[in-house]
Amino acid sequence: MSNTANLFLDLSQCATLPGGIPPALLADLQSIFTTGLGSGAGIPCTARVGGTHPNAVGYVTIDVNANCNTSLPNTFTYFTTNILYDNVLVGDYQDINPNPATGNFAGGNPLVHIRAIPEGGPPGGLTAPASNLRAADRRIDRRQPLPATFAARYIQGGTGAFNTNYKIWREGYTVGACSTGVTGAINNSSMTVTEIVRFDEHENSSTISGVIPISPAPPGSGLPEASSNPLSGTVFPIQPSAAGDVAGWTFLNLHNGAIFGSTVAVYSRDNVAIAVGGLARPSQNWVIVQMFAEGRFSVDFDAAWLGNGCSTGIAGGGTVTIGPAGGVFVCPLPLTAAQCHQPPLPVGSNTTPP
Repeated sequence: MSNTANLFLDLSQCATLPGGIPPALLADLQSIFTTGLGSGAGIPCTARVGGTHPNAVGYVTIDVNANCNTSLPNTFTYFTTNILYDNVLVGDYQDINPNPATGNFAGGNPLVHIRAIPEGGPPGGLTAPASNLRAADRRIDRRQPLPATFAARYIQGGTGAFNTNYKIWREGYTVGACSTGVTGAINNSSMTVTEIVRFDEHENSSTISGVIPISPAPPGSGLPEASSNPLSGTVFPIQPSAAGDVAGWTFLNLHNGAIFGSTVAVYSRDNVAIAVGGLARPSQNWVIVQMFAEGRFSVDFDAAWLGNGCSTGIAGGGTVTIGPAGGVFVCPLPLTAAQCHQPPLPVGSNTTPP
């Protein structure tokens, strides 16, 4: 099949793309990604949009586009006229750290983790958009929604001096406006985390406080949209010490709450508008586990999902059970309840809403 066989591709404007990044724009981008501030010369924004980092911190979105354009995913037209849903992307990334003082290791992982469902067809969604831009964008987007809860393995310490980092992406509160108000990008720099519980290999647990086994993450312990965090740092609970284990797993409930500055969440689970007081889906997230040791061994792999992007949210603390979403064993049709040894007939753990 040729590169132009997809009739929804329009390459007529590809020769008009900007090309190289102008020096003033590049300088502002470098400053914003390391200091959180731009000069205003290359990007017309001088408001603080992020924190200070020794290295550039951020993330890249890669999509199949129907045409050559400069639109961004925070505009409605990106979803109605630009993005396609053909599952044709492949690739991987390599993370190379040649500095002996900070690791001296290399690792990699597949770059493509999700699919479009249903795939194919022209740009645009399958349902009529709502008047709210953020809500409409989310409902018209056919890319597979990401979960909020994960189980992430770790090894920290031991004779091999193992280290573990969690690379975390999170759905933001806002579209990232240049302001200090509720739509400002700075609000995405420290978002609420619903719950983090750390277990050793004997299932002993600790929370941020190290006192009770299940607790909502304390206020002020939020995470930004993109970060790489060592298990030895202050973001995560301390290692449970009862058994002396150096390995275990971490339960991460990364739901960020609701839309910042709003009493009505507009996350949608079922392609319909969320009524006041109605059920909203959890925010989307992704977690990659990075393990390395001795300045030469390293591996990256995805943390285990405990739900999907359509799973009902899980509250933190109290007597909430930590485990896969749904809590119902799967008995696939055409098997009967008797054949699955558990009447009545189970319905599955992660039923996708219509």
